[in-house]
Amino acid sequence: MDDLKNKFWAIGGGKGGVGKSIMSLMLGTSLSRQGKKVILVDADLGGSNLHTLTGIRYPMHTLADFINREVEYISDVIIDTPIDNMRLICGADDILGIANPKYTQKTRIFNALKKLDADYIILDLGAGTSFTSVDFFLYASNKIVVLTPEVTSIQNAYGFIKAALYRRLNNAFKEYPECVELVKRASASVKNDHIDSVEKLKAALSSIGEDHEKTLTAVLDELNIN
Repeated sequence: MDDLKNKFWAIGGGKGGVGKSIMSLMLGTSLSRQGKKVILVDADLGGSNLHTLTGIRYPMHTLADFINREVEYISDVIIDTPIDNMRLICGADDILGIANPKYTQKTRIFNALKKLDADYIILDLGAGTSFTSVDFFLYASNKIVVLTPEVTSIQNAYGFIKAALYRRLNNAFKEYPECVELVKRASASVKNDHIDSVEKLKAALSSIGEDHEKTLTAVLDELNIN
């Protein structure tokens, strides 16, 4: 279990052009030079370009082949890179709708990735707060948010982390409608009846049940948010 926990790293952030793909490539290169088996996954399905950064102009296979069941195993779309010990699963942006795979398709991808023979799997995420980017981010046990010292980048990074938190909380409380409603009030931008802090959300959940407050605390610890 610990090996699986340490295996996945997600590189995300709300804004495009801040260096997520460069960070993914640098991390993968560093690990591969230490003799680790690394697989980079270009999870920016709507604007993939990680293959270009690795010197691959026209990838023969992409993640779309697996999503569309043109191949049976995800290992069939892995390609070699010029860097020893580092392989790549390319994203795809040439198929309409590929940027928004269904939940069942994402689950199939996650289950397949877990079975790959690699010491580290690095997920290079797309910009924005789409369910696809957020779900890939939440799937990985190890998470890095990339930003630059610009107001827009900081705002987008904050928005990305916030979206990930509320997505995770919605899943955690899906069996408890009252809790989901509180999370909705916390995530809404409307000032009226808005829960504007984690402490207020914690207090509101505690009023429903102590276990719900503990669930929130566990999620905050998981995402390292305070």
